[in-house]
Amino acid sequence: MSLDINNRLYAAMLEILETYVTNEKMKKQLYEFIKFKQNEGYLFGDLVILHYLIYKNKIEDQIIKVAAAIELLILSFDILDDVEDQDNLSSPWIRQQSLSLNISSYLIFLCHLIIVESDFKNKYKALELLVTKALCSIEGQHLDLLNDIPSEDQYIEMVILKSGSLAELACLIGTILADPDKAHEVQLYGSSIGVIGQIQNDIEGMKSWDKKNDILNKKFTLPILFLLSVEQNHKVTEKIRNYYNGLIKQNEILILSKDIDSLLEETGAFLYSKVTQQLYRNKAESSIMSLTINRIYKEALLKYI
Repeated sequence: MSLDINNRLYAAMLEILETYVTNEKMKKQLYEFIKFKQNEGYLFGDLVILHYLIYKNKIEDQIIKVAAAIELLILSFDILDDVEDQDNLSSPWIRQQSLSLNISSYLIFLCHLIIVESDFKNKYKALELLVTKALCSIEGQHLDLLNDIPSEDQYIEMVILKSGSLAELACLIGTILADPDKAHEVQLYGSSIGVIGQIQNDIEGMKSWDKKNDILNKKFTLPILFLLSVEQNHKVTEKIRNYYNGLIKQNEILILSKDIDSLLEETGAFLYSKVTQQLYRNKAESSIMSLTINRIYKEALLKYI
């Protein structure tokens, strides 16, 4: 979406803080969190607004406020994810984790309240959808935290729950508030947007050997699972398994970092991830192009895949 929409979403989030948050210390922390997230853009809020625009053909202040509330909900999930995974130590909510967890709980209910207080005819349908998809995402996060995913197929199932549900939530909230009869069309591609993004994160998560590296954090992601499955008897993959099982130290893996990088390329682990990503991209594109909407809106949707 445009820079103007991003600015309006940011302003709406700040206005929400001023209106609803009475504790000044909590408000100050939330300002910091929102500012930290600003450079990432507002994917989920954008999706809410775009889908409302597609099916209502206008943008109202109310939908901006709801979209801002959805961004605050996503912020609450980001806080939980980072505290649970401990793999993004640069985020400001890591510093005082007990307070951050409390803020995360607050944001979930605040998002609910903002939708309840809106004047949208279909707001309770939107709320039911929000709760359903949020629960799916939390279940997916639980599977991710268990870190007991033996195959690529099961990993994709987890990603559909964890990431796909949130992208689908954003698309469907905007659609339902505009025209709930169109929700079935959006479900065909909404989840794929989240899967595409998560696979991209998987690829990026292996490009550097810092604190966010997925192998160092003993995570099972798509390229790692593929590598372990096709090179079961390789000495390097055996070291990785031993590290995951706590039999060797992290420094032994760091020594092998260049070998692991080479193996990820040679085995086609990255290629497999990109092909899988492209399959979901093709699926989403086919669904988007079949919509009976203005071509300009189709082109706008395609930018998210």
